Amino acid sequence: MRLNLTFNFSSGYNIGNLGWFFRALGETFGNLDNASVGLNALILQDITCELDDLVARIRTHYTRHLTQQMYKIVGSADFLGNPVGLFNNFSKGFGDFFYEPVHGMVEGPQAFGKGLAKGTYSLVRNSMFGTFNSASKVTGTVGKGLSQLSLDDDYLVERQKRKATRRPKHIGYGLFYGVESLGEGLKDAVVGVVKNPVKGGQEGGALGAMKGLGKGLLGLPVKPVVGVMDLITNATEGLRNTANIFEKEDQRVKQPKK
Repeated sequence: MRLNLTFNFSSGYNIGNLGWFFRALGETFGNLDNASVGLNALILQDITCELDDLVARIRTHYTRHLTQQMYKIVGSADFLGNPVGLFNNFSKGFGDFFYEPVHGMVEGPQAFGKGLAKGTYSLVRNSMFGTFNSASKVTGTVGKGLSQLSLDDDYLVERQKRKATRRPKHIGYGLFYGVESLGEGLKDAVVGVVKNPVKGGQEGGALGAMKGLGKGLLGLPVKPVVGVMDLITNATEGLRNTANIFEKEDQRVKQPKK
């Protein structure tokens, strides 16, 4: 049995007075990316026991296997840069780099050359993908955690909507979206100083206006820094996806015609 676990933390914006704190923790430490866990089968032959004992054996077997692979779950966390995924990418690249030429050598010099080219390409592509995938997850997690410190729910909702619609296909889109995110972070910081006190005053009078002013002033340093993190995240995501552009094109070309 193999389980591939992916978890993205999501929370509403009403969790009491300390809601921002729990959201920050969840956004920072609560995301997993494709943690692969394998559970070996339990084989029992010619056993005679009570049903409760049988259930206990099965439970103990799978619990032990799951516990032994907790490092894969922890190692797939976004805030660590998904080191397990990074290791797998490098392993795949180096494996192809040595295997493909050796496999081609058996067939002849021409196949050896093709194998060498194919292995080198796999090494570069997987190394590039793994490195920038890891970097984008670290900066993305930092950006998510810092954004919670703004205490501005409207800003958080809008930022989440913008990120949901921006998926950089390559480095060009990554730089474009990154610069756009940085500009929006600067704009949100300035606008928040005016908007938040006005909104707070409308909802809570003088006290609400003071709270709104506090949020606006807090957002002045926080939102631009988040914009910088979003810039780096979009750029590294673009570089990561650039590594797969030619791979996807090759797959489309090689598909048989129906």
